[in-house]
Amino acid sequence: MPVRRFLRHLALRVAATLCKDCGPKIVYYHDMGREYTAMGTDVDLIKAHVEAARRDGFHFVDSIAYLREPRSVHICFDDGFRGIWDHAEWFVSERLHPTVFIPVGLMGQQGYLTWSEVLELQRLGFHFEGHTWSHRPLTDVPGAEWQHELRDAKCYLEDKLGHEVDSLCFPCGFFSDDVIAAAREAGYHYLVASYPGCVKEDETLIPRHLVQSFSVADYRLVLQGALVPFRARYIRQHRKA
Repeated sequence: MPVRRFLRHLALRVAATLCKDCGPKIVYYHDMGREYTAMGTDVDLIKAHVEAARRDGFHFVDSIAYLREPRSVHICFDDGFRGIWDHAEWFVSERLHPTVFIPVGLMGQQGYLTWSEVLELQRLGFHFEGHTWSHRPLTDVPGAEWQHELRDAKCYLEDKLGHEVDSLCFPCGFFSDDVIAAAREAGYHYLVASYPGCVKEDETLIPRHLVQSFSVADYRLVLQGALVPFRARYIRQHRKA
């Protein structure tokens, strides 16, 4: 094991021991497989993550709204890459219904889902929610363009899906107080961030855990709360003035 990976594993083991927290969690990836994006995760690794979680007594729930009980987990994917379409049969066989956050302006481009694929995956139980129009970090977008990135994208996605879209994931995880206020005004109820923590009803933002590069051993530690002590560091990286 390379030194860097060993040190990360050691830090996670210590953190999980000191701060054991098996509360409800979101884990997320960018794609299943590496055919369409370098951010994808090997198919066998995702399958091993799911198997390990179930062996450890965790159970996967069908949406963010169902994350209430300890040891409940929900899987998300960002950006709408096509690997999840290629492996849709596996998700169905495993009774997994992930949430996919999609930037509507990128759908149909090379490497991304088409709208017909989105609708078929929705029929199979996948959930699709907002990830703005263009996927630009909202903290870099002039406030005058937030209407398009937030409200226009929400209305367009609702028209495509045929139902309300009430969740927004911040592109690249970046947010600010003004971004939060604009997202609320645009009609999003669940605001999903990119820092670790257990899902609680009284939080302004919903935390989640990026696990796409984690070994099975490290993933198991994350579900036990190993990233929670590092939450403040993640927030400093993503919160902008």
